[in-house]
Parts: sequence; structure tokens; C-alpha cells
Amino acid sequence: PQPNQPVQATSPDGLFAVRNSPVEASNARFVRAKLGLMNFDRLTVGEGTLAMRGWIMALGLLAMIGLTGQAEAHAKLREASPAEGIVKSAPAEVIVTFTEALEPKFSKIEVTDSKGQRVDQGTAQAVPGEPARLAVALKPLAAGTYKVTWRVVSVDTHRSEGSYQFTVAP
Repeated sequence: PQPNQPVQATSPDGLFAVRNSPVEASNARFVRAKLGLMNFDRLTVGEGTLAMRGWIMALGLLAMIGLTGQAEAHAKLREASPAEGIVKSAPAEVIVTFTEALEPKFSKIEVTDSKGQRVDQGTAQAVPGEPARLAVALKPLAAGTYKVTWRVVSVDTHRSEGSYQFTVAP
């Protein structure tokens, strides 16, 4: 082609079409070469395209699997005592169990009554020998509804929080 004259360049697989200047045609050849879409030795354009698409799909799949694994790294509430719902007798403590070990110094449980007044007796403590459990002692409870709010940090430093309610109804 003559300088500054329009050129039409289309890849054999139809993925690239440049119909403007020689510079753009040259850029298109560069991009095709970088993506493995040009003929090199025995590799044809079609095989290069399929190979590239295969690599892109494989990397995408690995990225999705990796992100899913990270999303599951937060401590989730596995069990609570008393459980959510109605209990017949007032509990002396609340114990919550999570899906992974916790950092007790950075984790807490608060129990409040229907007026928002705290009824727990202070700092939550790790249950000895069970790093995924926290317990907090309670003041004597009357009949009524209570809210348990927890904020925990797992040993891998992920934070998690939530709440549930139970009702004492003798």
C-alpha cells in the first residue's frame, strides 16, 4: 500500500477488520500477533484462536474458584444457646459457636432487653479448649424478649457480625 492511502485488513477468522489507514492496519497485525491469531510455523489462525479462548476460559474459572474460597473465609454463626425462639427458663449465659476459630480479644457479645438495656455481665470469654465458641454470663432475666448481638474477628482477621432474638416465656 501507498503511504496515507486507505487499506482493508481482515483476519481470516473474521475477528479483526481494519478499513482505515495503514497505521491502523499495522496496529491490527500487532494485536493479532500478540493474541496468537497470526500464522507462526505450523500454528494456524484457527488453532491460535481456540488456544487463546481456552486459556481465557481456564483463567476465568480459576479466578472464580479463588474468589469463592475467599468469600467463605468469614466466621459464620453455626449454633447458639439459647437458640433463636422461645425458651421456658431464663438462661444464665449465652454461648455462640462459629464456623472457625475466633480472636476473643477482638470479639464481643452483647445481650439487651426490649428496652435496649444490657443484661449481659460484661466481656465475652472464649470457651476453654473450643476456639470457635464465645460465652457471656447474663444477669437474672425476667420473662421477655432479648436480643443477642455479636461482632467477631476470626483468627484470619475477617470480621463478621449479626444478631438474633430469644424470648423467655415460663
